[in-house]
Amino acid sequence: MTDFIVNESKFIVDMDEKADSFLSAGEILPDGLQVSDMLDNAAVWQIYASEDNSALILAVMPDLAKRWVAEGYIKESAVFHHVSGGREVALLISPSSLIVSPVTAVRFEHSQNYARSFFCALFNSRLKNHEINLRDSIFFELYDVLLPTYTLTRSVADRAIFNNASGLSLTEDLSSPEDLADPGVSYSYLLKVLRDMNCSICSCEPYLMQGERVDDFLSVDEDSIITGPLVIREDFQVFATDSDKVVLLMENAFALSMVEAGLIEQMDLKSVQLGFGVLRALVLNRRFGV
Repeated sequence: MTDFIVNESKFIVDMDEKADSFLSAGEILPDGLQVSDMLDNAAVWQIYASEDNSALILAVMPDLAKRWVAEGYIKESAVFHHVSGGREVALLISPSSLIVSPVTAVRFEHSQNYARSFFCALFNSRLKNHEINLRDSIFFELYDVLLPTYTLTRSVADRAIFNNASGLSLTEDLSSPEDLADPGVSYSYLLKVLRDMNCSICSCEPYLMQGERVDDFLSVDEDSIITGPLVIREDFQVFATDSDKVVLLMENAFALSMVEAGLIEQMDLKSVQLGFGVLRALVLNRRFGV
């Protein structure tokens, strides 16, 4: 045995080894986008940039996408089915201006807009399933949802996930729902975090309630719901939905001033009767800047 020599180089793990790519660099997708760099990955999902940097591409195993559709996290119409290198993958495509990221990598960076958007997505996913572990989920801002990846890691409380994304603490909070007396994230808790982030907060109450059906007063997508307020101002408010649309509600005088300035068309405005009066409304596509 003294002559037995172990070649240690055979046992070195290459930490730079790339994951097996679902898509190939330069590949053309059905909508004409050309695939560029892989930005992040896990066993069943990968995130890519498009060659022109106009889009982010979430590529997942078909069974994962089917489960998301079946459990109501996304609609079937949002999924593109594609064959790459003889393997079928499911694609969700987002404008690069919106976030597509694993939740563990999300940081608000003192942005009230991102904090509110993440809050809405968290509410949306909890409405679908109040028990699923969202720690390893994917934040897909276009549809205001945290897409679960069904990993078997230890469950982390929603409040801990939100605290981590705020970036206010230098250490990751891994508190489980059982560790906290109040593990959820309410609207009042969102406002507390925004204050801690030194954000300027309007004292106005939201016009609409989370979970309220949009189709009760506007035509968006079938069975769309309000997931929360993205912007709160004295004269107008913007609400996220569980589709790629947002709802802009305006005080009548403010809406008329927008019409007079030529920014919106009178014919596009709809009147919405709420308990305290009539507001003017527009449904806007979130794929464009709002």
